[in-house]
Amino acid sequence: MKQIERTMSDTPVWQLLTISDPKSLKEAYLQQHHAVQFVARVAKSYLPNKADDSHTNLGWHDESGDLLSHFIDDTFYMGLNPETLSLRVYDPSFHELGVFDMDGATENEVTEWIKESLEELGYEVDELVSKMHYDLPDHPTASGATFNRTGQEGEFAELARFRANSDVILAHIAGQFETASDVRTWPHHFDHGSYIPVAFDEAGEATKSFGIGLGLPDPYSDQPYFYINLWQKDGELDDTNLPELAAGGQWNQKDWHGAILEAEAFVGLKTAEEQLQAVHDFFHSAINAVAVLLHEQESIAKQLKG
Repeated sequence: MKQIERTMSDTPVWQLLTISDPKSLKEAYLQQHHAVQFVARVAKSYLPNKADDSHTNLGWHDESGDLLSHFIDDTFYMGLNPETLSLRVYDPSFHELGVFDMDGATENEVTEWIKESLEELGYEVDELVSKMHYDLPDHPTASGATFNRTGQEGEFAELARFRANSDVILAHIAGQFETASDVRTWPHHFDHGSYIPVAFDEAGEATKSFGIGLGLPDPYSDQPYFYINLWQKDGELDDTNLPELAAGGQWNQKDWHGAILEAEAFVGLKTAEEQLQAVHDFFHSAINAVAVLLHEQESIAKQLKG
């Protein structure tokens, strides 16, 4: 079977991660997760609805360090800078039209700024949804507390590096597959990833697939982690005899089938190059294992570019 490329020489630079305890990032993550909902609310309100909610997902913009909405009505982008916890509005030429520092602000104050920005752009603010249609992990900001980065600037910055780095590795891997979706952040779970179907029925609907992504503290791990999940429409997956994964990756069989590589397995490596290679080796071993588990070695090999 043809395998995904091992070299990472053609990708942007990985930023060295230096956090000594990845479990300490949870509070900063929760605030970022709640903050990104403002961008999702704007997208849900002013973009055409899609059944899979893909109109609300966001892309990583490396130059600004923002998570950006889709282009809204050919008029503006809205973005969240997860490091500074600030909202930004950009025109079609990506000139900044406004910025709001959320540090020290409540949800109501942020919403009022968004409404003012929308009015300046000529939009009816009554169309702005008040909340998303899914539940989020609980946090005091949802009950009137202020967003607060004070004393946690390093944690917010480290999580932004995780997001930037995930875009590097995930775009590199997804770019090798003909059927891969764009790498995007989904506001519900705040994961950053790509969906890759590998088998289809006569109607062209996917019957087997896998996904790659970055997950953040959730019921499956108390720290950031990279993951691969797999799915098939019919039959049970036989994951009773699983191969060992590279770089300290572990198989997950709780609620979903796949594997994870927790941050503590690679953040202790001394150079950015070593960290990047460890994450890449994990995905390399996991994708080849998934091909066997799905019995789709041939189809996955055919989809690989090059």
